[in-house]
Amino acid sequence: MWEMIEAGWPVLSVIGVLSVVALGFVVERLLAYRRARANTDEFFPKLEELVRLGRLDEAATLCEASPGLVPRVILTGLRAPTENVDEVKRILGDEIQMRAITGLERHLNKIAVIGRASPMLGLLGTVLGMIAMFGEIAIKGPGDMGALAGGIKLALGTTAAGLMVAIPIMFLHSWLKGQVRDLELELFTGATRFLGLMRLRSQVAGVENGGKSSVDSGRKERPKADSGERKASGAKRKASSKAESS
Repeated sequence: MWEMIEAGWPVLSVIGVLSVVALGFVVERLLAYRRARANTDEFFPKLEELVRLGRLDEAATLCEASPGLVPRVILTGLRAPTENVDEVKRILGDEIQMRAITGLERHLNKIAVIGRASPMLGLLGTVLGMIAMFGEIAIKGPGDMGALAGGIKLALGTTAAGLMVAIPIMFLHSWLKGQVRDLELELFTGATRFLGLMRLRSQVAGVENGGKSSVDSGRKERPKADSGERKASGAKRKASSKAESS
């Protein structure tokens, strides 16, 4: 083993450094995804109650105090400059696509590059070792076949090291991508649920405003009707007085 490391140490050292870097990115992503998850079963009943009562400031305070990406995205909708549901939907979509998902996918491309590059680096070490070995054969002759086989074995060690690093990294990368998809689904589900609350609130507000406007319009039409009745009664009195004088 030591002979293999000594023979291919330039390439093996690069592969070792890349494996440590990839492991650091994986650990960082695991911690980030743990922070991104929200307890929606506890969060949404409180939010629904506050939105239903129209206490949007308290709902924003609840979002600020709750951990996870879903409350952060909903906070963006609560702080939107308009309560139009379609406009709030657009704002939430931009927040999810441009900030939330982009943050979740951070460093994943770097992990994938390391996973793909590690076996190629190992193969490079093998090729360089074979070139050096055949160079020695060209100078000194074929010599002992056992030594030749040992040289090939040492050269192939870098390829094995690259594969040993690449295989677990690619598995971890695929698993992390699955975590991103789960969190993305959680974000869109939470946004849809919040938009349903806002749409219901706007419908209730529209019904209340419609009832008030109909009552007010009835109140405004009554004086007009009363004034018309007064004019009609006045005209009848004038006509009757003329008939008596004649």
